Amino acid sequence: MMLRDKDVFSIREVAFAILEPNGKISVIKKPIYEPPTKLEMTSSINSVSLPVTLISDGKVLHNNIEKIGKTSSWLRDELRHRGIQDTQNVFFAEWRLEDGLFIQTSSPKSI
Repeated sequence: MMLRDKDVFSIREVAFAILEPNGKISVIKKPIYEPPTKLEMTSSINSVSLPVTLISDGKVLHNNIEKIGKTSSWLRDELRHRGIQDTQNVFFAEWRLEDGLFIQTSSPKSI
């Protein structure tokens, strides 16, 4: 029933499902079952993965950096390349295999 509430009618459509602490379910469908976006209509995306949080409220999550096969020095270099000198200026940073590193600074501008 919880999957149907997310417009999923077969478990085969699910790439990832997470039971949240509030009892609800979050679902990421397999790409083949998602409606195409404008970006997808112009490029081919063949995989889906869960994002991995690397920085949260300025705090670096070193275990997560290792999980994606990267190093802390790689992350520092990526931040410097984007003009960020201090992780305290990063509200949130995540990594996804499909599109790499996303950084949201404490200011409203995303990098």
